[in-house]
Amino acid sequence: VHQHVNIAHVLHVLPAPCAALTTPLVRKTVCQHGHHSKHKYPVMVFVHGGSYQNGMGAMMDGDMLATYDVIVVTFNYRLGALGFLSAPDSPFTGNYGMLDQVAALKWVKDNIHNFGGDPDRITIDGHSAGGCSVGLLMLSPLAKGLFTGVIQQSGSPFAHWAVSRHPSSPNLYFKVFVTALGCSGNSTASQLKRCLQNVPTEVVEEIIMNEPDGETALVLLKHVGLTPYCEKTLDLSRVVPPFRPVVDGHFLPELPEVLAAKGEVTGHHMLTGATRDEGMIAAIPLVKRYKLEGFEGTQKLVALMNCFRGDLPQVQGIVESILEAYAEWPYNMNDEEIKKHFSEIVGDYFIVAPTHKAASVMAALNLTVFVYNYEYRSNLDPWEGVIHGAEVFYLAGAPLKGHANHRYDESDKHMSRLLLTLWSNFVKNGLPSLVPLENFHMPRFSLGQHAYTRFYSSERTPTMSVGHDLRADKLAFWNRRVPEMYQRQLDELAKYPPAGTVFRRQGNFIRNSSGQRL
Repeated sequence: VHQHVNIAHVLHVLPAPCAALTTPLVRKTVCQHGHHSKHKYPVMVFVHGGSYQNGMGAMMDGDMLATYDVIVVTFNYRLGALGFLSAPDSPFTGNYGMLDQVAALKWVKDNIHNFGGDPDRITIDGHSAGGCSVGLLMLSPLAKGLFTGVIQQSGSPFAHWAVSRHPSSPNLYFKVFVTALGCSGNSTASQLKRCLQNVPTEVVEEIIMNEPDGETALVLLKHVGLTPYCEKTLDLSRVVPPFRPVVDGHFLPELPEVLAAKGEVTGHHMLTGATRDEGMIAAIPLVKRYKLEGFEGTQKLVALMNCFRGDLPQVQGIVESILEAYAEWPYNMNDEEIKKHFSEIVGDYFIVAPTHKAASVMAALNLTVFVYNYEYRSNLDPWEGVIHGAEVFYLAGAPLKGHANHRYDESDKHMSRLLLTLWSNFVKNGLPSLVPLENFHMPRFSLGQHAYTRFYSSERTPTMSVGHDLRADKLAFWNRRVPEMYQRQLDELAKYPPAGTVFRRQGNFIRNSSGQRL
């Protein structure tokens, strides 16, 4: 597998006339006196999201952030099967997309001084799967020394979907993909590799882009133990990324929880957070599609939750426990109530809980950690709720530059300036503050003080305030109660194991060298 990284550089160091230079590998905009200046500018490398399946570096427009005296680097990495295809006992070890990310960071570390950048002040920022990637880079031995600052937006290495945790899942996807490309009949590893390499690129792209046919989706669903209701309504690729990072003994020697427990992480300071309605993007279409309302709708909600059973912690009664934590008896909810609860469940489990778990773990490892919760919604926003990725548009300066598909007012422009100032100051010195706009500094998150910064609208005006213990009960359910339920279940099985039982621990708890749980 060839190593290829497509890196695009955006460099604005002075508000002076700039000259653009474009090459097949590098796009750069160098302002007057840019890389010739003795002053070295801090660097932010952005890792795009897209569930490890799609996306590109250009999703993040760094032009506006670069005007805040920060060099912004975006790049592409291999995605889907091309980036994460793996199987045991095969030439395909996976994590090619992650190795691309490491290669990009090494290139930046070695060459950014030629663009006026400071190789000792590199911050990596990622959103969604990019946030998970950034977290995995913190834990990978291959990325040591390549950055000092970390920003994780709506993504965490401890999210269940950040890495493949089911031992047989990568092998199953491998077989499905190889069969779809007509290479399943090759008996040896070398023959299989040669067959796959000979498949035309356009054929591979078509297979990757197309959804699995009904038969394939059914095989995948049955494999992870989903219900008959699910078999008719969902395919697995809409629940979790089919191709994602794996424990390969190289980039990722062990599961993230195990690596974190050893305390060897890269980075000195971290900024992390999520939006208010992370799960809304999944809840709205599902609730509308299946008309989940009334008592019948509640029954369907339980069935819909069972669709996630194969990807939920393997705890007896997990769906019932979730509903008890998020809704009150009786479960005779109307459409809006179902949508609200389902959105909270999905958002907390997939994004918010693992994000705060990362904050706690890294704070315990003595990193300087800052946490935010983005609740700001534009007065002109047509979307319902503050959805996944809402803050990215503001960080890219869309309200200030204008956007073809969105309208913004003066409040939106002010919020964009607030985020740009906070992010750029964090990249510069590891401290997210509003200086020189305002004398505001985000409070530090610690194990004893779960402080976070709220971004929201008050009387149609962008507002920031400090809060503590965000959604404490709900996040404790996922980060404490569920692992404890899982541990008790393991203990019971150890006492009275059924014949042929194989124990597999998923690393739910993270403990330090003294055995204390973090």
